[in-house]
Amino acid sequence: MKTLINITAQYQENYAHYNGGQHWKNKGTTIFQVKVNDGCLMFDNDTVVIAIKKILLNECNALCRYTYISHEAIYSTPVIIEDKVFDKAYLQAAEEREEREEKELIEGDYPEYQDPANHWDR
Repeated sequence: MKTLINITAQYQENYAHYNGGQHWKNKGTTIFQVKVNDGCLMFDNDTVVIAIKKILLNECNALCRYTYISHEAIYSTPVIIEDKVFDKAYLQAAEEREEREEKELIEGDYPEYQDPANHWDR
């Protein structure tokens, strides 16, 4: 049986190409999709990764490249959420957050601050 897999790859652009050099910058991720024999995924995943890396290498050129991050088998179809449903939930969450932060300021119930630069606080 063929199973759809999503391949996540880092997309990079070469900002020094036109100067004859190489200066690669990360520009987000790209999702590739392919259907593969599910037996490969279950019993020979290492070879699947090698094959994916070869495919990604063939997609590269002097201006852009793709670096393998991960892959995932997709056994169901995506559930599409309408944007108006998300917008409504987002506005509700924003209002709740604002009310909570306002209450914390009034009552002085501040969450404990941990300086992210000082790992000794953890």
